[in-house]
Amino acid sequence: MKPRLTLSQFCEIQKAYNIGAMNNLVHFAATNGFDKFQVIARDGKKVLIDPEAFEAWLLAGGRTQTATKSEVSQ
Repeated sequence: MKPRLTLSQFCEIQKAYNIGAMNNLVHFAATNGFDKFQVIARDGKKVLIDPEAFEAWLLAGGRTQTATKSEVSQ
């Protein structure tokens, strides 16, 4: 089993990413490629990050998508 980190643990190691940014990436996992690269694993409400998969996603040109007002209101 690959070692996985909580969002807080990941942000402590990767200082370039804060918890808000990571929450946004997790929220849009289906559209930003996190699901395709299997970056996150969910266990109930807990979200775990695979650091190696995150790096692969990033090196592949990982993209972020922010919510528009219309998406938030839905």
